[in-house]
Amino acid sequence: MIIKIIPGYSNWELIAYIIINKLIVSNNRCFMRSEIMTMDNLKLAEMLTAALGHKIKPKHSEETVQRTLQNLRDKGCINFLGAGEYKLTDTGFEAVKIVGEKYPYDQLMKLVKQ
Repeated sequence: MIIKIIPGYSNWELIAYIIINKLIVSNNRCFMRSEIMTMDNLKLAEMLTAALGHKIKPKHSEETVQRTLQNLRDKGCINFLGAGEYKLTDTGFEAVKIVGEKYPYDQLMKLVKQ
């Protein structure tokens, strides 16, 4: 099944927000790069690219996710706090909430496994 991208987000931004959404708890807006770059999350990113309609499996998911984090920082959605720690801005937090509501993690996992 193909996931429909949310207008205003690139495929990789959507993937980053999905991963960040599963990391943050309640109103905590901080997360670590090391939490994003786990093998499970990189595999999830690869599965999501297929679900988003990519024809080619990404060869360098870690580099692409890192570049996406930098793009989100440049767009003012996250702040880099140093030592591998990031914090969602109000804009980023709202985006994560929108993505989380549209694609609840448990339902999303059912989709990507199909």
